[in-house]
Amino acid sequence: MDCPNDKIIKRLENELFGNGQEGIVKKFTRMETEHTEVKDDLNKLATSFSALAKSDSNRDAVKKALGKSFIVGCSILGAAGTIFGILHVIAK
Repeated sequence: MDCPNDKIIKRLENELFGNGQEGIVKKFTRMETEHTEVKDDLNKLATSFSALAKSDSNRDAVKKALGKSFIVGCSILGAAGTIFGILHVIAK
């Protein structure tokens, strides 16, 4: 005697195992693998982003230091020009 739920059981087995096609079990395994790969890619991306942020921070520090050095250099050059100008007037 057939069980009244045989058709439902057979349909669920086909969906679960695929019956020659990709069933839920294979899809889940594939999705699990893809998830792991995406997670690894995100970790690599986070590492790269961290290195980029550090590099950008270092670049900003160098720009700031060069800016201060440029201002000091210009001040020294201006003072030297003033001194040479005064000495030139005195020497005449």
